[in-house]
Parts: sequence; structure tokens; C-alpha cells
Amino acid sequence: MDTFDVAAVTAEQTHGYTWWNQSRRPGFASDVRVMAYREDPAVQLADGGRLLDGGERFTLETRPGEPLLLVARLHARENLTLAVAVDGQPAASWQIPAIPGEWLERWLLIPADRITGEQTTITLTLPQGTTAYHSPFHYWAYQGGDLPAVEPGRETTGVTFGDVVTLGSYDPPPARIAAGQTFTLRLVWQVDTPPAQDLNTFVHLVDPQNDTTEGILAQADRAPNNGTYPLRIWSPGEQSAQTFSLTVPPDTPPGEYLVLVGLYNPASGERLPLPEDYGSRRFLIAAVQITN
Repeated sequence: MDTFDVAAVTAEQTHGYTWWNQSRRPGFASDVRVMAYREDPAVQLADGGRLLDGGERFTLETRPGEPLLLVARLHARENLTLAVAVDGQPAASWQIPAIPGEWLERWLLIPADRITGEQTTITLTLPQGTTAYHSPFHYWAYQGGDLPAVEPGRETTGVTFGDVVTLGSYDPPPARIAAGQTFTLRLVWQVDTPPAQDLNTFVHLVDPQNDTTEGILAQADRAPNNGTYPLRIWSPGEQSAQTFSLTVPPDTPPGEYLVLVGLYNPASGERLPLPEDYGSRRFLIAAVQITN
């Protein structure tokens, strides 16, 4: 529907852009960056934006009565919560995770009943007294289609970790894998109660005859969406898929091995408990046969 390049003077004028700060900082209220995206490091671009600790306001072309998906390109140095107003009325809180030194694209869905005219004014405000900065670079406004649903995995589990996150389904690895080959595992998570802290997922390929750290043949460990959309800012009932790739070491002896997954707090290292515990707070995804 519309697109708005922040810090491009003509675009700011066209969209009635205004910005303000709570404090007076040295230098310019603008920022120029050359960075890559966390989600796809091969995509690198240069862009100019604003550096704000107060807020901003701009007007977009819209169609009344349709939901509006607002997408922002940001440089998020710190975790932020932006107060969102639509046509001057409070509408939502927009949580932005810290991804310093990399481009972040975040989206906000504004309900259809808040889009009442052919122009809609969005106001984003930081909390009073904040020491953090909001760094917007570009906005896109989409209407006219539903958000794509998360495709469920082939296997359903419903196992809940720590009473906050459910592994609803998954696509299991192949039953037989040759040593030296790479396999993928796709997990579909659902947040029941957003956790207070960030959580990471770990996946281990383990020798059941040596269930120790030394018995882990391959592993992967990262936050959902590579940290660009941590579980703590999901809405209850929201789903997202996470895909891992693991390579079996080429010298792995033939036999049966286990694929185990779990969630943990990266700050403390503590794993979330689960009712179907294989041991050490891990869920058994599958047994796989490793061949020569």
C-alpha cells in the first residue's frame, strides 16, 4: 500500500513525518549504516535513518476496514518497547529485540477496525526517561491479504516445556542417515504464556550408549528466528517454525542414535522441565540408524 524511507527528505515531507527527542544529544539526529541482516547475512545494504529517544509520527496511504501489516527496518541496539498510537488513539505496544550491528525487520499487525480512512497516522513513542534509542530506517505498509499460516509438522506432540512453550509438531529426520551426511529437523513451537526471559533451542544427536557430553555427535543451538523474534515477545497462541541442520561425523560407527531437543535460558543455562523427559530435560524426537 505504501512505503516510507526514513531520513529521505522528500519521503519524510510526503508522509508528514515528524520526530522528537527527550534529550539533546551531540551530532545529528540521523544515522547511516552499512550492515547485513541477521536472518540472511548474504543480504548487506546501506541505509540512512533517524536516531531517536522520543518518538516519531508519519501518515500512510491505507484502505479502510482492512488490517494493516506495518514492517520496519531497524537498527535495534537495545531491547525496546514502543507505544503505538493509530490516528491519535493508543493501539498497541511494539516490542523490539536488541540486534546490534545487524539489520532487523520487525512487523506489527494493526487490526482492521483501527484503519478507518484512506490515510492513517502512526505514532511511535519511547517511554519517558528512557536512555535507549529507537533507530528506524524504512517502513512498508501491507494490506489485502492474510498472514501465511505456519505449516504444521508431520508428527504431532503437544509436549509443553516449562508450562510456557509447546512443541506442537515437527518434521522428523530420516530414519536412516549415512555417516557424513547432513539432515534437517523442523520444529513448530507455540507460546502458551510468553516467558519472562529469552529462550534458546538445542538439538543433539546422541549415542545412547554414551549419554554424556562426549557422546554428542552433532548439535545445534540458537534462539527461534535467530534472535530476531524471541519467544518472550510472542503473543499467547502464536506459532513459528524453526529448522536445524546437523551433519553426522563421517567416522561415526554404524548403529542407532537419538535426536533430542530442549529449551533453556541462555543467561543461566537452566533447561525448561517437560513431562515426557528422556532425561536431563530433553525430549526424544526420533531414533535414527546411522549407516556407512
